[in-house]
This record gives sequence, C-alpha cells and structure tokens, in this order.
Amino acid sequence: MVSHMNISPEFLPVLVLAFGALLLFLQDVLLEDVTLSRLISIALLLCTTVLSLLLIQSHSHAYIAGDSFLFDSFSQIFGVVFSLSALLVVLTDSQFLKRLSSPFEFYVLVVLATLGMYFVAASTNLIALFVAFEMSTVATYAMTLFDKNNPHSAEAAIKFFVVGALSAGIILYAISLVYLATGSIDLKPSFALISPSASRLLAIGFVLLIVGFGFKVAAVPFHLWLPDTYDGAPYATTTYLASASKVMGFAALFKDISHNGTERASAFTLRVACFVCGAVHCHDERRESRGARSNKSKKNARLLKHFAIRLHPHRACASFKLLLRGFDILCVELRGVKGWVVHRRGLFRNKVWG
Repeated sequence: MVSHMNISPEFLPVLVLAFGALLLFLQDVLLEDVTLSRLISIALLLCTTVLSLLLIQSHSHAYIAGDSFLFDSFSQIFGVVFSLSALLVVLTDSQFLKRLSSPFEFYVLVVLATLGMYFVAASTNLIALFVAFEMSTVATYAMTLFDKNNPHSAEAAIKFFVVGALSAGIILYAISLVYLATGSIDLKPSFALISPSASRLLAIGFVLLIVGFGFKVAAVPFHLWLPDTYDGAPYATTTYLASASKVMGFAALFKDISHNGTERASAFTLRVACFVCGAVHCHDERRESRGARSNKSKKNARLLKHFAIRLHPHRACASFKLLLRGFDILCVELRGVKGWVVHRRGLFRNKVWG
C-alpha cells in the first residue's frame, strides 16, 4: 500500500517524538519537574518503539514532504533501534543528571536527536538525508557539552563540533558535485548512474560522500576524534553516541552506497583499515577506558563488512546484522569500563595523531 496522504499511520512515531519534544519544552518552562521530564521521555520512547514494531508487521509505506522521506519497514526497523537506545540512555542517566543544576534540557535533546535519526533512516534524497543527519548531530553536540563544569567535556565537544562541521562541509560539497553531474539529488537515480564510464565529477562526488560519512561513523582514517570525544563526554552521551548515533551513521552510509556496484572496494578498504588501526591503537593505549573507545574502530570494521556484499538481494540480512552490531555496542557501553588514569595520551596531551 502506497499512501501520499499528509496523515498516515507510518508517520505516528515521528509525530509522537515531535509533539513529545514540545511537551518537554513546556514542562521545563511551567513545572520544572525533573522526574516528570524523565517519565515523559520514557513514555514517548516506549510508545515510538511499540508503534514502529507494529508498523514493521504491516509492511506498508508512505511518503512525506514531496517524497523526500519514505517511511517503510526499513526505516521502522532502524527506528526501533534508535528508540530503544535512547530509552536505555534515559533509564541509566539519573546519577549523572542529579548533580546538574538544570538537567531538563538533556531529555529534550535525546528526543530531538532520536527524531532526526528517524528522518535519516527515511530519507530518499541527499538533501533530506543531510538535513536530518545534522538535526540529530547538533543535538548530540549539546549533549556532549552538557556537563559544562567539566573541562574534558568542553574539549570533547569542541573536537566533536569541529570534526562534525568539517564533515558536513565535505558532504555538502559532494552533494553539489553529484547534482552537477546528474541533475538529481535522489539517491537511486543519482547512484544508479555510477559505472566505469561515469563522469569524473560524479566519481569525485561519490568519494567525497564516503569521506564525509566516514568522519560521521569514525571509520579509519577519519576516526582520530573518537577516543577523546567519547572519553570526555558525559557517560550517558557516550553511550548514546556509540549506539544510536553510530547506527544512524551506518544507516546513512547504507543508503548512500547500496544502490550501485562500487561499494565493495570502498567498504572493504575501510574495513581493513578499521581493523588494523583499531587493534594497534587499542593495544597502545595505557588508559583502559580510552583503549575501549579506540576499539570502536574494530567494531566499525565489522559493521562495514556488510557493505562489501551486494545489498539488493541480501538487504534484509545486512540490515539485521547492522542492528545486532548496534546493540552489541550499546551493551558494551552500558556495562561500562572502569580504570584508573595511568598515563594520559592522545589529543588530551601531546600526540595529535591519536
């Protein structure tokens, strides 16, 4: 069933999140009750999870905003991961928020970031994908700096913001090259044209898209920001970045490179680099928690593995593998890593390469 109506059951999860974010804003202004904000956030995320699960079973799909977003089973599956990840973060952040003077905004940021992730999974053209991705990323910038009195959080947020701004510029430039070469920003028509005889301009645009989203998912060699950002950010934010935000990045990369035959070489190259660099860098770390953060490069490699196959006949299998890896990362983060500072290294001190 294809529907072009403005109001459709497929839009219910994003509508719930949007109105829920507005409700949290009003609650912050009128009541200023932290417990109520937490309960509202839990209810919203539970509701969106259940709705997405029900919509997956219906196998229906609907377009919105001039066919810029397609809400189908693919987007709803990723939506379940986003909502559950955010829900677990909200359930485990109470100790962190108790020592802050104004913790209300954290719940709003989590809901808005999750809303952006839903739109990323549903986007059908490059501009919609970019805007939705940045909507979620901007919220995570603020979440990284939420503990304003912690200098390490401030440093982590600055590094995260600088790398995010750089990658956003690269992605925008890549989109402009793709549009210049094809006259279209739609994902399928644009990338269906990539072939050995394709124009050099289109090939450069595609490579720059891989580079831009490589920064977003912290794939080697674009990963140097990840250990220090994860280490300096509040624990709840690190958990969210390593689970929901990571899966969002791979969902965007999935959309970008799954409509052509050139994804094998690029994904395989990134996978090998991630495994090698993650193993070496994690072994070199003296601080246990930073070593665990560096080990994310190897997890990224396992995720990239599923792009090295032809995704059309195996898309469901690849999506399922991505979701399993996302929950694997989330479980590791929720378990936590304890360790004393033995010797500070990396960007916090004297080695800009990591």
